[in-house]
Amino acid sequence: MENEKVATFLNRKIFDDLDRELINENYINEINKILSVYDNKSIKNRLKNIHDFIKYNVEGDWLERLYIIQNVLKNDVMSDYALEIRYGKNNINEIKKELIKKTSHTKEGYINKYGENIGIVKWEEYKLKSKTPWGLDACILKFGEKEGKIKWEERLNKKVKTQKERKLHKPYRNGRTLLEYQDRYGIEDGYKKWFKRNEKHSYRFSKKYYFEKYGEKNGLIKWFEYCKKMDKTSLESLIEKNGIDLGKEKYEKHLLHLKYISSELFFIEKYDNEIGKIKYQEKIINNFNKLNNNRYSKISQELFWFIHKKFDGELDYMYFAELNKEYLFYPWSNGLNIIEVDFKYKNKIIEFDGDYWHSTPKQIEKDVLRDKYLISKGYDILRIKESDYKNDKEKIITQCLMFLNN
Repeated sequence: MENEKVATFLNRKIFDDLDRELINENYINEINKILSVYDNKSIKNRLKNIHDFIKYNVEGDWLERLYIIQNVLKNDVMSDYALEIRYGKNNINEIKKELIKKTSHTKEGYINKYGENIGIVKWEEYKLKSKTPWGLDACILKFGEKEGKIKWEERLNKKVKTQKERKLHKPYRNGRTLLEYQDRYGIEDGYKKWFKRNEKHSYRFSKKYYFEKYGEKNGLIKWFEYCKKMDKTSLESLIEKNGIDLGKEKYEKHLLHLKYISSELFFIEKYDNEIGKIKYQEKIINNFNKLNNNRYSKISQELFWFIHKKFDGELDYMYFAELNKEYLFYPWSNGLNIIEVDFKYKNKIIEFDGDYWHSTPKQIEKDVLRDKYLISKGYDILRIKESDYKNDKEKIITQCLMFLNN
């Protein structure tokens, strides 16, 4: 049975030329598998591939084919292997003929038309003529040497000017920061999308990803190969490449460089005072997130899962550690840099105070400062003591639910 997610996906314009009933009958399982991995945004680049899988009745695991296309065949569109992955084994010859017609201005197209020796010469001539209009060579070729240099200078100055103007209006890079995500999607949704993007990026380079893609045995080999390839700055790697003395010297320089690029001074020098401080804060936040895994009370999660199960409301706005990570605030004032709250639902916050950690004078003072900041931002706070929860769980769960529903 076609679910709502699949129905929305198949309503895209690209699938208009295909038989909807045939898709539901033959390919619904493969589409469901793909939609369980790709979200609405990341699937856009794979729509053409999925359309071709359906059109050419490609057999096998579509999801595995998409991984190969995305990661292995980025620049390969003409080899037999690439054609088999994209269009199926039975369609290689047919597709090859179509591609040769369409790719008359590719290297393969010229070789097919003129033979190997003359084809390569003609291809090089075509590349020079069709070089990007921003290039100096292309401007000289088009306008002559004197006028071409003038045109090149004009275009270059115009390009530099546009880049500077863009930076004034958009100081953050490519929408990858939490602040810009929240500007674009709102506080709640921006926070959610930012974490989702970071998790996806981390997964792509994780051991788990290699195991799922290549199997446990080959995945482990590939994972170690990847780690070795990326290891260019460890002491062992530098000694192996440069010898003991020079390797140690380069390693010491590398450590000094790391210390400098992690300092606030570096960010201010790179981005100017205002944006530099923001970027430095983001760096601290990223380090905090990496070091802060599993630093929460297990018994508090038991309470929050009970609330999650019994709560009759919009669960998308609920945050706690084991569900989707603790919600963070960034005051950067009054001795508070980052506040992680135990449980958040819209403007309601529940803090679970462990008997040991929340009994010290220093922590009590810190909790008062935290509450004061959160209340000033419009949040209601309920504090639950660990001993109270252990003594009467039902009473505390009811109290929390009443607090959230009020």
